[in-house]
Amino acid sequence: MIKKVELNKSVTEHLGKHIESTLQSWFRYHIKEPVTYEQFSTWQIPKHDIESVYCGIELPEGKDAYPVKLTKTILGAKEVTNALVYSPLSAMAWHTNSNIEGTRLYYTFSLSNSVFKWKDPNTGQIHEDWDERGWTARQFTVSKENPLWHCIWTEGRRFSFGYNL
Repeated sequence: MIKKVELNKSVTEHLGKHIESTLQSWFRYHIKEPVTYEQFSTWQIPKHDIESVYCGIELPEGKDAYPVKLTKTILGAKEVTNALVYSPLSAMAWHTNSNIEGTRLYYTFSLSNSVFKWKDPNTGQIHEDWDERGWTARQFTVSKENPLWHCIWTEGRRFSFGYNL
């Protein structure tokens, strides 16, 4: 279902430069109520579909920033679905993203513990897929017919760039 994919060096270089160039904009952003991993671990999957939720702050120029658009072209993606930064001890609630169907590719960057938690729509089993330190790339399919519930937690700053292939 979820697979980690090989990083494209050109993509990580461009996105890394974008993170560096926007340092002043996102560095001061903090959440009001930190979420511990223990709290996150108790969250239950909702009974009804939640197509998308918002967490973190959109990076300057967000999906329209030149480096993000350039990496969309490099990857051959149809669209950029997000360009976010998460504050330390923040999380994104369970959701499916089923409002934008397709094959999703996420590039994330984190130097702290971060986890992508998901429910296998075929078996019902819950999985925790921890980020690598630095860059991680994951690919999965999003559909209304077979929704993929997932949520995210991070101990430190985490950058997320999503693409619909």
